[in-house]
Amino acid sequence: MADSRPGPSRQTSRLTAQQARLLFEKLETDSELDNSSDEESVPAPEASDSDTDISPVSEEATASNAAVSEQGDGPPPRKRRNIQDEDSPAWKKIQEDEAETRNNFRFLPPNQPGLQADLDDQSSALDAFQTLFTIQVVEFLLKSINDYAEHRCSTNQPAQRQAIFNEWKKVTLSELYKFIAVILQIVIDKPVSTRLCFVSKDSPSYKPCCYHMFARPRFEAIY
Repeated sequence: MADSRPGPSRQTSRLTAQQARLLFEKLETDSELDNSSDEESVPAPEASDSDTDISPVSEEATASNAAVSEQGDGPPPRKRRNIQDEDSPAWKKIQEDEAETRNNFRFLPPNQPGLQADLDDQSSALDAFQTLFTIQVVEFLLKSINDYAEHRCSTNQPAQRQAIFNEWKKVTLSELYKFIAVILQIVIDKPVSTRLCFVSKDSPSYKPCCYHMFARPRFEAIY
């Protein structure tokens, strides 16, 4: 038969609100006392010699820092390098007679520079012209003119009746000299029209020498 007697009762102690408040205040006071005792036990660091030997900032450094701060976040200005060697002598202006060259390949022409022609006060304009336009130059020009005319004749077959190369004849050496003379005359005294040098005697552009040297169609064919 089960025992119907009640067992031992558990007595629980309950704190009142006033007792709980006093307990919390006591715990806080003990914690503050522990913290203050820890701070007093840690010694303060001693000042080293390096801290006491701090030199004042110079005015140049202050100005430099101020300039950098004004420029913003950009890169600092580059320092200019002095490329002149301290041991090198100062610049000296070189005179013309003191100038020297290291060029070992000197220009030594066999003759004096310029036109080499045996001309004097008695020489004519034709002599001066033939000095520049030698026979080799004139013959090359003559061959080029005739070769070009023959090429035009061969590519224009059948030739039209009014074509310039319809009745082409090769230019001779004497004819080429006269042609050059007429060209020089036209260049010196520029006419209004080249055709007027041959046909219109009343025109100020008329050149009797041109008329006597060439017929107009022949001059235009060579020209």
